Amino acid sequence: MATIRERNSRYTAIIRKAGYSPVTKTFSSRRNAEQWARRIESSIEQGEVVETARHTLADAIERYQNEAGRHVFRNANGSAPFKYRDNWVVAVTAAKVDDFRVHDLRHVAASTLAMAGKGLGKTLLRISNED
Repeated sequence: MATIRERNSRYTAIIRKAGYSPVTKTFSSRRNAEQWARRIESSIEQGEVVETARHTLADAIERYQNEAGRHVFRNANGSAPFKYRDNWVVAVTAAKVDDFRVHDLRHVAASTLAMAGKGLGKTLLRISNED
């Protein structure tokens, strides 16, 4: 038996049956949701295959890599906008610093602001990851 849920004047039919993935669909009327649910339940009972899409996080990551590549932001030619890694390795090696990451600069910035007497609110605003 299907479950019909109402939310914001929309009706979602949810069909759960052992051995099958849950199937859902949303409608503007309860009547349409009930009719659809009866059709789907009938096709399950008759042994017809009900197509359901099941995606995992691994699927999403693979799709992203195939469609977007490794970089979210790119140059017009599609390459990485700036490859800092080579320059970073040279600088860290020249400074004779071991195990230092770009992210560590965020902590340096926070410490510098705190030592300069800046308030916690201003420091947090400066080092936040948001724009």
